[in-house]
Amino acid sequence: MNGESKRLESSLLLNSINEFMTEVVKYPANVIENMKEKRERAVVAGSNITWSAHNVFSETVARMEVSALLACNENIVPHYIEEAGQFAGKLRYLKAATSKIKHVQELQKYYGSKWVKLKEKDVLSGLIADLKEWSAEDGYPIDIKAIRDEFERFADKSFENELKKPR
Repeated sequence: MNGESKRLESSLLLNSINEFMTEVVKYPANVIENMKEKRERAVVAGSNITWSAHNVFSETVARMEVSALLACNENIVPHYIEEAGQFAGKLRYLKAATSKIKHVQELQKYYGSKWVKLKEKDVLSGLIADLKEWSAEDGYPIDIKAIRDEFERFADKSFENELKKPR
């Protein structure tokens, strides 16, 4: 295994979002089974409300994977922080979207399942772990406080951008 592949496979950040990414691409109404017709209509209507929030992650994760592959010096650090922050902002947007469908019990149960338990702090922890490992391997310094600040700035900006998009 070459060094680039090793970085991708050992990335704590990317590994922590793997299960989430596997599930977020599924349309909720297609996953929930055994509903009566009236409940199915409510689930489909609620799924339509949240579905746009499901579709915002793939591009960001693809960029994160490329950054992990290219992580051979400190030049990639600002990009990786930005991408992780954008992912966190999109995660925040999904959580905000799910708050709009509280009246649909089936969807509340669906969004309460394990795959949606990923938190912004998990993304930040994975980011910091990756950057600590890479900086130790490649011999460049990192500033944890600056990483946290930039991560929060990008998360806030990403969340605001998602709110502004027409749906």
